[in-house]
Amino acid sequence: MIPIPLGWMKMTILVTLSLSLLSISNQAYRDFTPSIPLGHAIQEQIEPWVPAGPAMDTLLATIFTDDGSELTNIQSASPSIDFADAALPNSVTSPLTQSSSISVTKPTDVGLSVIEFNLANTFWGCPMNMGNPPPSSSVNCGREIRQGIAHLVDKTRFIQYEDLVALIRDSPIPYGSSVPTPSPCSWDLEFPGTGAGCVVGGDGNGYFLSHSPIGLMGVQQNPSADFCAAAWHFIQAGIASNMVTPPAGNPPNWTITPGLTNCQLTGISSNAGNNVQLFVRTDTSSFGI
Repeated sequence: MIPIPLGWMKMTILVTLSLSLLSISNQAYRDFTPSIPLGHAIQEQIEPWVPAGPAMDTLLATIFTDDGSELTNIQSASPSIDFADAALPNSVTSPLTQSSSISVTKPTDVGLSVIEFNLANTFWGCPMNMGNPPPSSSVNCGREIRQGIAHLVDKTRFIQYEDLVALIRDSPIPYGSSVPTPSPCSWDLEFPGTGAGCVVGGDGNGYFLSHSPIGLMGVQQNPSADFCAAAWHFIQAGIASNMVTPPAGNPPNWTITPGLTNCQLTGISSNAGNNVQLFVRTDTSSFGI
């Protein structure tokens, strides 16, 4: 027997194994070897890379102090903005819709303007008590105050004076909701409203008895039916004891005589002397892009 060096034996095994692998067919190789499919590439345009979606190099936002300035800018010969976020008042709706250079869309909602009360506060000496009567009284003075203030604003005339495209909503349910809106006309038990809108699902116009004069921002005048109704509610709340010359009869079937009836409050309670803090919230200034 001729001894074979260990190194030569290892070399012989490696060469034999390599030659045996060369004999494997291409099909067998594909079956046992993972492969990566080829991809097709397209030459892209030269531009800044973004992860996804539309892109722009520069965004310039112009801040306006009010809606009027924004609408004036977009109607100018060389506007600095391409579109605006301001709701169109009636006075400019027609000119803009007839313009060949401006496209006007119909908004579904542009905001809500309301008078809100802090029901955890004391208002003119009346504890609001989260909408409930004060513990020491059976009269809900807070509700009487809120209903009286509601009578002092003619919402229809206010919309006309401010030149708004708006709807009157006495309910917090959004306009166009699938939930029927309740009729607010009977919420004031002493001075219920009337009219075609005073039905479930109607527009309604609660706390309204008659229109205020045009051009007065919707403020009810003394001695209108709503002004006197507001005075009556304030008296029930304990803010005052009487009016200078109340209407004849009993509410709501009383008679108001111009030049004679005066629903200014008298006998103001000392508890009503505390200052009422009003907080006016103005949404962010209009901006155009």
